[in-house]
Parts: sequence; structure tokens; C-alpha cells
Amino acid sequence: MPDVATVLKAEIARISRKEAKAITQDIRKAQNSLKKTVVDLKREIAELKQEIKLLSIDLKSTDHEPESSPLPVVKHRITAKRISNTRKKLRLSQADFAKLAGVTPNTIHNWESKKGILKLRNKTMEDLLSVMKMGVSDAKMKLAELKKTKDHKRKGKKK
Repeated sequence: MPDVATVLKAEIARISRKEAKAITQDIRKAQNSLKKTVVDLKREIAELKQEIKLLSIDLKSTDHEPESSPLPVVKHRITAKRISNTRKKLRLSQADFAKLAGVTPNTIHNWESKKGILKLRNKTMEDLLSVMKMGVSDAKMKLAELKKTKDHKRKGKKK
């Protein structure tokens, strides 16, 4: 007759394997599902890479010139000293110069305090360059126009 302890050990091992298999079955199913998804995605990526390769070859074979960017890049060296000199040439305060350039007086102060070439957005650079091209009388006329339109807007709001 077999030893009871050996039989009992074997039965406990069999039952524990059965329980462990039942518990991990859901995880195993999810893992297999994820593996299939990864394989499908890898296949799709390979197809897309092949399509990109064919399109790039097709693009190179046609005499297609890339379009120029819609906004021209303005390349000018605007420095703090240049802003300061222009403002003084136009005989304007920082506040008046700021109104013409479409920025705040604090911005003009910050620009004049910096060293080297300023990094400005294209729109700001264009506005600043248009102010730099003005003469003293042009600047005074433009300021008067801006003040007139500002006063006109205020009167419209009070009614």
C-alpha cells in the first residue's frame, strides 16, 4: 500500500496546479490578445513605411518644386541699441514708441535693456521695421491718428 503522505502530497500539488491555472487563465487570454494586437500593428507600420517609400520615390520622380512658405521670413538684425537710437531719432518717449510699434511701454524698456540681437516674432518685427522707416513728422502724424481713433472709440462706448 502506498504511503499516505506521498499520495496526499501528490493530490495537493495537483489541486494547487489546477487552481493556479484557473486563476491565471484570464491573464493568459489578455496576454495572447495583446500579442496579436502588437503583431497586427507591426504589420500595419510596415505597410505604411512601404507606402511612404513609394510616395517619396514618386515625388522625387516628378518635377515638383516645394511651395514657398506662406509667410515670408523677415531677416533683420534688430538690437537694443538700434531700437533706442531710432526712438531718440524720432524724439519719442518709450510709451509713444510702444504705441507705434503695437507693444507695451514695458516691452520697449525690456528691449532697450537687453544686449545683442533681439528675437522677435515676424509680426512684431514687421511693425517695428515700419516704425523705424518713419521720419519724425510721420511718427507724430501716426501718433495723432492713433490718439484720434482711441478717443473716437471711447466716445462710442459712453453712449
